[in-house]
Amino acid sequence: MLCAAEGQGRNALWLARQGCEVHAVDISAVALEQLERRARQSGLPITCEQADLATWMAEPAGFDAALLIFAHFPPSVRRHVHAQAQRGLKPRGWLVLEAFACEQLGLDSGGPRNPSWLYSESMLKADFGGMQIAVLNETRVRLDEGPGHQGEAAVVRLLARCVDKPEA
Repeated sequence: MLCAAEGQGRNALWLARQGCEVHAVDISAVALEQLERRARQSGLPITCEQADLATWMAEPAGFDAALLIFAHFPPSVRRHVHAQAQRGLKPRGWLVLEAFACEQLGLDSGGPRNPSWLYSESMLKADFGGMQIAVLNETRVRLDEGPGHQGEAAVVRLLARCVDKPEA
């Protein structure tokens, strides 16, 4: 499973504890060192790759699933990261995304303050138009994820499946 923009690896660690082999990618060497240490201590199957996602290229069809959780970028980088997440999926692989929606600007529970870094259903439909979308919705949730990420939040959620690639 690919976990992009994974930081210190909360999601990667949870997934590995559920039995997934995880490949975590992040720009921060410090965060990935912390994740590697925690994975080693727990004997969890997590590999880490330090990379700038703005230029990172996914291994083609290398992952059964990709996870993008609160991975916010400028629009051109966002489109590249989303394209690489799709590229990295095997046929019939799943993509799971949760991010702050545009309505988050009026809330104080965290997230980017630049509106172009926020997500909408229409944006995700455009970015992932070649996938089978199983779930796509904007909703409100209550965050309780440490200082700066407390209270009501506007999020968009996507669950999509990579379509079978036509045989040549």
